[in-house]
Amino acid sequence: MSEQEMREMDAFCAEKVMGWVVGTGMVGQQVCRDKEGKLTYVNFMPSEDRSTAMEVLEKCAKCRTVAVNLGEDGKFAIGFVQRDSFGLGFCITDVLESDTLPLAICLFAKKLFETK
Repeated sequence: MSEQEMREMDAFCAEKVMGWVVGTGMVGQQVCRDKEGKLTYVNFMPSEDRSTAMEVLEKCAKCRTVAVNLGEDGKFAIGFVQRDSFGLGFCITDVLESDTLPLAICLFAKKLFETK
């Protein structure tokens, strides 16, 4: 994924997932404000930063039950937990994978929130 695509992913997460308004600061950095205009973040980059990615994952988990897994291949996988009709077991659906946890979270969030 290119640097430009990563920044677009970050902006998507800020706007659609977190509900912020994204703009540009005085020296060209990304600035996020809440709906009242209060400064929330400067350079919000959940596609690279684990702590901000966790904020995005928390928002996703409030929508549906989410599972995160580190596979034997070293890739992080995130998907929805789907219970069977008897309530005895479950499976993971709509899985997205990436080499890094932050990017896997952002890809998953984009899939979840672009349909809302």
